[in-house]
Amino acid sequence: MTSSKILDLDWEAAQNFLLTKECYCDFDLPQYFNFEAILKKLAESEDFQELTNFEGAKNYLKVNYILYTNKDQNYAWRPLQLIHPVLYVALVQKITKEENWQEIQQKFPKASSEKIECVSLPIVVKGNKYSRGQQINNWVKEVQQKSLELALDFEYLHHTDISECYGSIYTHTIAWALHGKPECKNKLKKSDNKSEKWLGDEIDNLLRCMSHGQTNSIPQGSVLMDFIAEMVLGYADKELEGKLKDKGFEYKILRYRDDYRIFTNSKKDGAEILKILTEVLIDLGLKINPAKTKSSSRIIIDSIKPDKLFWIVNNKLNLEKYRQKKLLIIHDFAEKFPNSGTLTNLLSKFFKKEKKTKSQIKNPKILISILADIALKNFRAIPKIFALISFYLSYLESDEEKIEMCKKIKNKFRNLPNVGHLEIWLQRLTIKLDRDQEQTELLCKMAKLGDGNKKGKFKKSEIWNCDWNLSNKIKLIINKTPVIDEAKIEEISSIFSKEEVDVFAEYYS
Repeated sequence: MTSSKILDLDWEAAQNFLLTKECYCDFDLPQYFNFEAILKKLAESEDFQELTNFEGAKNYLKVNYILYTNKDQNYAWRPLQLIHPVLYVALVQKITKEENWQEIQQKFPKASSEKIECVSLPIVVKGNKYSRGQQINNWVKEVQQKSLELALDFEYLHHTDISECYGSIYTHTIAWALHGKPECKNKLKKSDNKSEKWLGDEIDNLLRCMSHGQTNSIPQGSVLMDFIAEMVLGYADKELEGKLKDKGFEYKILRYRDDYRIFTNSKKDGAEILKILTEVLIDLGLKINPAKTKSSSRIIIDSIKPDKLFWIVNNKLNLEKYRQKKLLIIHDFAEKFPNSGTLTNLLSKFFKKEKKTKSQIKNPKILISILADIALKNFRAIPKIFALISFYLSYLESDEEKIEMCKKIKNKFRNLPNVGHLEIWLQRLTIKLDRDQEQTELLCKMAKLGDGNKKGKFKKSEIWNCDWNLSNKIKLIINKTPVIDEAKIEEISSIFSKEEVDVFAEYYS
């Protein structure tokens, strides 16, 4: 599959790319959620084009819709946001306006030498689409594989990342990235320049409209925000390069978003580079994560993620004959490496094998119980786990028994906060059996009732706060345009398809 980077597109292609459903929502939701139509209708609306002042949004909380997912099975909850469609389209159109896009292409910050290499810009595949599978494949090629190759040239690998990166980005630094920090500071000092809006200022302002006027964070969960984060992180690369220029260090840095791999031939040089990187990030309001900062002389071993390396060395799955034992092996791995990429990959592969099985499954309830226990501490893997559960549910005798089993799964999570994302996938399990089940998560209510402007239907203004200065026509577009694809609900089976849970399915098809 041919691919390119977002900065290679012209302004029109970039706009169309960022208005796709894949770019708007880059986290797992069932296939029947589709926000693209609402984005396109707003973009084409004359009323929307007349809307030039978005300041009113700053006066309201919960303008964007937030879902929480768990990072570490304890209290590290990551907020994923569905950005208000009006503000999302406004920001896309602002960035991709022809002269603005050309300015971004010219000024997009990056290190000028090959010593610091960013390999995380959003990837565009055939049909002007975004593919998570291709993005992951790019990480494997440009980070993992290149790290292994660099073991020939360097003796030490120093690994670190930024603590709570998206939640810590200071929105004013976007203007610094595009126009330079001294220039921005100087502009503030001159009263005759304060009213002049630079592109970086306009991006900053729209981001603050999404978060009650706050300057400390950008929403997480879309390719658009990944791209904006790259502006700030690219500026950090450029600043770091400048500070290292006359140090005489022999080094190579690979950066994938907020993750840094620093290669040196001296442990002392690596420590000094980490110190200087810390200073650069502090100046931007960011800081490295001490828990994930380490140095090693075992470049080959430490180039592979610990969960992946453990599985390569200890894989016993193919040796086991019985599926219950196989699931228990996966359960044990999940205890050792919760929420890991290898775990989600294992579950995805196991699901594909199970769907091909022709043997009778005699103990589906036991298998479901094991999977539910894995889900309890591995929210990242929920779609894959529930895909397997959907398969084992098909071996229960009646719909009533299946629904009762799903209620037991839901009850297992009763003491955990922020389980909206889990509820969405639990609803996917039962939507073909009983669509009328009581729901608390708003996105589930929308899927339960359908949407549109008919009496009794769910209003999407319950998802995104629309109380600010939006015309009735724009509110009507938001409430009338379906984001629940009823045809897709009709089409799907009670048993998940691999396309629903495998990010590589579309990439390899």
